[in-house]
Amino acid sequence: MDLPQRRITYSPTYQRCGHHLYYFTVAREADISAMVQIERDNYGRAPWNNLAFEAELTKANRLYLVAKDDDLVVAYAGCSFNWQRSDAHITNIAVSPSYQQQGIGTTLLTTQMAVARCYQIRTMSLEVRVKNENAKRLYHRLGFRDGRVKYRYYDDDHGDALDMVAQLKGGSSF
Repeated sequence: MDLPQRRITYSPTYQRCGHHLYYFTVAREADISAMVQIERDNYGRAPWNNLAFEAELTKANRLYLVAKDDDLVVAYAGCSFNWQRSDAHITNIAVSPSYQQQGIGTTLLTTQMAVARCYQIRTMSLEVRVKNENAKRLYHRLGFRDGRVKYRYYDDDHGDALDMVAQLKGGSSF
């Protein structure tokens, strides 16, 4: 039985990352070009193009958040909510290279986790490149556990991905 799709809500907030205050809000169509550019800056190409992001932003069971420095989008994280499996899946997360190592990615991910808890979602899942040790360290620190390897998962270099899952416990006063 398919459960009805629910619109995910999030109230914008200012959060401190490092020594700076950033604005965290729901991604809008006007943010897409910056999101694609962040992908290019990180990966040398954009695995997701404008059309892919546009389609994602229209789906009720998705939540795409951006972090802004003034009006500049410096990071984003997407999440797909599956009510039948009670899983929130991180579809993508990226921080502009000049803004990395400031806690912005951590804040985006913990915010997505808090939103999922509000909707009483039991798990959060994601895939990460097997070779991406920095990301795996972050995910482990946030409670994600290693799952199976998906061989030749990535289109660009046919790199392997590691499935990771975190158990989300309790509610949140988000």
